[in-house]
Amino acid sequence: DIIKVVPDGDAEGMILLANFMIGGNKANNTSGNGLVLDGIRDSIIENVKMVYCPGLGLKILDCKGMLMLRGIHIEYCDGGGFQIQNSVNVHMHHFEVLNNGFSNKINGSSCFKAKLTDGWISAMGRHGISIYDGAFDIKIHNVTIDDCSTEADNTFDAIELVDVTNVKISECWIKNTATGQMRYGVNEQGTSDNNE
Repeated sequence: DIIKVVPDGDAEGMILLANFMIGGNKANNTSGNGLVLDGIRDSIIENVKMVYCPGLGLKILDCKGMLMLRGIHIEYCDGGGFQIQNSVNVHMHHFEVLNNGFSNKINGSSCFKAKLTDGWISAMGRHGISIYDGAFDIKIHNVTIDDCSTEADNTFDAIELVDVTNVKISECWIKNTATGQMRYGVNEQGTSDNNE
């Protein structure tokens, strides 16, 4: 990983990261994520750009407490734009995730109270957002998702929900153009229930 933030065992895990860019140099690196936040809490990440990473642009693991991300831009990362895994109260606001390999992911049975607001997701290889593995109480508001499923037409969705509950999607714009044809806008599978 290019930058990995893990709090010391005795530390509170609170950080502020702002105003920088990560260039993953995927032409010369075969693995690694751009920014990994592991176990932090009550932190702010703002105005960060992650590009050309061989893995994910942003990976958030086991973060508890409020994590606010604003002004995030992720582009040309082969492993996908972002993953929020087993984390609580992650809020991503004013973000762009463009031209990345796999799906953006929100997953884990202890992943809840995540919010994605005022963003743009475009030209993902697979799903725009895949929410799965027991994640719950997720809100997606005012997010444009377009031209995903670039890897295979009519195979992947703008938003995929698998075995999740209480996902609320509101005021989102989902569209296809000639460059990619998503199968469905929202696709619920497995035991997914109580989603709006």
